[in-house]
Amino acid sequence: GVTHVQTVSAMIEMLLAADALAVPGLQVLMYGGAPIRPETLRRTVAALPETDIVNLFGQTEGSPITCLSPDDHRRAVGGTEHLLESVGRPVDGVEMVLADVNSDGIGEVLARGPHLFLTDAQGWQHTGDLGRVDEDGYLYLVGRRGDKIIRGGENIYPVEVENVLILHPDVADVAVIGVPDERLGETVRAFVVAEDTARRGEPAAVRARATCRLQGPG
Repeated sequence: GVTHVQTVSAMIEMLLAADALAVPGLQVLMYGGAPIRPETLRRTVAALPETDIVNLFGQTEGSPITCLSPDDHRRAVGGTEHLLESVGRPVDGVEMVLADVNSDGIGEVLARGPHLFLTDAQGWQHTGDLGRVDEDGYLYLVGRRGDKIIRGGENIYPVEVENVLILHPDVADVAVIGVPDERLGETVRAFVVAEDTARRGEPAAVRARATCRLQGPG
């Protein structure tokens, strides 16, 4: 039987919806490409209580770079949900730094390790991904170089907005882009897939919740 699976979070959602995720004997469920929603993780753990869940971040030119471990996922289920917005910490043997860090603590993710093979003269792989690192060493991706939206002089990273919108219970999937705006230069546009197409919900409610989360207290 199947013991290890590598997939993406959207496929986990689909398998849960089809009641087809619970595979007897599954030891490790690995996913990547996008964060997993807290409610999805809870349902996954309920369906696979004996399975270790792992989030891996890497690239074709070398992977993994970071790992959100089974223990991290258990902590998230226990209430530390912000960990699910992270792609974890560097795996054994990998050095990771941020280059050209701005005033928000965001820079390009550079990694160095024996299994990374598209590197510069110093051995660093330039991922093109932008991220920040918290005090515990967890990496949070915020976008790609070139994907940044500049709205009225303010830098906005699509992934940060997507990570907030996907947490709404009425949202199944989302993509955020920048569109031209005469007054602000660019503004944010989100394309949202409803969780239940028969009950699409109110865009204003989704927008208000995202605004509250993104602006934070006060």
